[in-house]
Amino acid sequence: MLGQKLVKALAARGQLRGQEISHLTLADIVDPKPVEAGFPVSCRKLDITDRPAIDALFAEGVDVIYHLAAIVSG
Repeated sequence: MLGQKLVKALAARGQLRGQEISHLTLADIVDPKPVEAGFPVSCRKLDITDRPAIDALFAEGVDVIYHLAAIVSG
């Protein structure tokens, strides 16, 4: 999916806007698929409507967020 393609591209580049990526956290409502990278990558299963879970995630420090949620229907 789109998120996995983005994560793989970031892992391959190792930087974003000229800054080295020091850590990447993948969060999804289902267990995110781990990705190999030259920096630590953690995976979290969480629901964005769970405020305490989001607060705990943000407490770790966040510089950039990619929100790729969508509802696709035919």
